[in-house]
Amino acid sequence: MRVKVEQPTKVCKYCNKVFTKDVDLSYKLWASRFLCSKICRTNYLTGRTHKIHKLSISVYDRLMKYIDKNNSTGCWEWLGALSSRGYAKINVRDNNKLASRVMWSEINGKIPEGLFVCHSCDNPKCINPNHLWLGTAYDNVMDMYKKGRHKINVNR
Repeated sequence: MRVKVEQPTKVCKYCNKVFTKDVDLSYKLWASRFLCSKICRTNYLTGRTHKIHKLSISVYDRLMKYIDKNNSTGCWEWLGALSSRGYAKINVRDNNKLASRVMWSEINGKIPEGLFVCHSCDNPKCINPNHLWLGTAYDNVMDMYKKGRHKINVNR
């Protein structure tokens, strides 16, 4: 039986945000940390005096800032960064995440482990919550086959 160990916390000396130890970080390195993020480290080292943290704008507001609403399809197309496969991505707390997953989480709460956020519109840049649904990998593949988006003929 695994016992859940609480991760130690510290307060950032730049922005006063509470942050926790990364699981992958050794305790020796953790002991030397006193800033929560790369942004705070840069601001601290360059001597910037303002303490406006990047996360002061809500994640939802950041998502809404980079969309173009297409009236003909109903898609909210992402104008920000894209993954190598054309999916919308956004940086949240110094981690690149798929914008569709972030949007789903902002609207509906935590995504259960093992589920994907799938697009009913088949547009990888779309983050409209009305076009997103949760499903397994199997559900997503079956959706692809039903819509004829597969490249392999499965009827042999």
